[in-house]
Amino acid sequence: MLDRFPKLNVVFAEVDCSWVPYVKEQFDDWYKRRSAAVRPPNNELPSFYFDRNLFFTYSTDSYGVINRGHVGVSQMMWSSDFPHAGTDRPNSRKTIEQDFADVPEDEKHAILAGNAARLYKMGNKLGNGA
Repeated sequence: MLDRFPKLNVVFAEVDCSWVPYVKEQFDDWYKRRSAAVRPPNNELPSFYFDRNLFFTYSTDSYGVINRGHVGVSQMMWSSDFPHAGTDRPNSRKTIEQDFADVPEDEKHAILAGNAARLYKMGNKLGNGA
């Protein structure tokens, strides 16, 4: 499907992202171990599609932020989860400051705003901060 529709994007909302590196590894391994006769006729490894077409939102996932390079910085999107009970609001900024203390500004901006702006074609409407 994603070979036929390479611009199709799928958002996995409220699923966190720590699990993504493991699943990418396992899906690629499964794909490589199967003969061409029984595996899907993809043009690429499954991880390629994760990195190109799939996005993951999270509200609290410090482990995912630490492992963002393996998750895919360009595919992660923070969400406040407001008004649900799982939100950090009104302490969202405190959580963000803790989770992103050692994260470069460009990656921080991408995860907190830039990726959503790019995905939803919001242009430059989201500022360069959290």
